[in-house]
Amino acid sequence: MAFSMPSVMRSHGLEPSLRTFHNLIRAALHNNHDAEAMAMLDEMRKSSLSPTLTTYNLLMRAAQREGDEAVISLYDRMQAENMQPGAYASGIEHYHLPI
Repeated sequence: MAFSMPSVMRSHGLEPSLRTFHNLIRAALHNNHDAEAMAMLDEMRKSSLSPTLTTYNLLMRAAQREGDEAVISLYDRMQAENMQPGAYASGIEHYHLPI
């Protein structure tokens, strides 16, 4: 499956880029594979890449489909990394979180 691409790339001596991960997250979201989209955060770390605001904005879509706990968990992760929600993620005002 496409979501194993980072491992396949690594097995060939290639490191996936941030763009690779963002495209895989988009593909996962498009196909309603929210868990796989969220798993890309751990895969990014294996490549020594840090999530960006774009990463979190993409993942917030998956979190919102998973429910309140997932949104709050992702928001907390963003805060722990000193990342402020972007325009898309700021839709989490519904959850009464400080933005």
